[in-house]
Amino acid sequence: AFTYTFPVRYVDGDAVALNKGLVGFGSNQARGWFDNIALTVISPEISLDRTEYFDDGVAEDFTPQSGSWSIDTGRYVASATAGTVALSTGQFGARGIDPMSYVEIEAVLTAQGVTGLVFDYYAADDYKFVVLDVAGQRVLIGHVAPRSGWVVDQAIARAITGGAQYTLNLVLKATVVTVTLNGQVLASRIFN
Repeated sequence: AFTYTFPVRYVDGDAVALNKGLVGFGSNQARGWFDNIALTVISPEISLDRTEYFDDGVAEDFTPQSGSWSIDTGRYVASATAGTVALSTGQFGARGIDPMSYVEIEAVLTAQGVTGLVFDYYAADDYKFVVLDVAGQRVLIGHVAPRSGWVVDQAIARAITGGAQYTLNLVLKATVVTVTLNGQVLASRIFN
């Protein structure tokens, strides 16, 4: 038996994870028999684990960027006027999160209008998002950029009931976001 741990690959100076290529096995000018092949992905080490319930009436880890924010019976409530966005952000660590880190974000949302999570936030006109679109009956993955504005990169059709609660989960790993709604994986999207 043998094992092999892949070293970190660098492409144009950036560390690149294995999810950008294929893993295989084979023989070189020989005949081989292969049995019991397993690829093991090491679970990431958890270095930060935070939960905010808002039961104490304070949103310690969040700073409103736009819109109106308040806490009502253990819920962080946002409201925005027509044509605007309500954003509240949180930064973890003195310099943020390393781009190669495994990050998992989960929130219980009440579906109203367009509601969701923002990630990779740089400014009010530069971030990525995953939202529930009640009117469109879909989950949207996209980004906001200074030049292009609001851009939907992927839309996933889903029956969404206005006023119902949904658990939205995002896993960020390297350049990939994986979206789960109520425990069901909807899609993965690569951002460059």
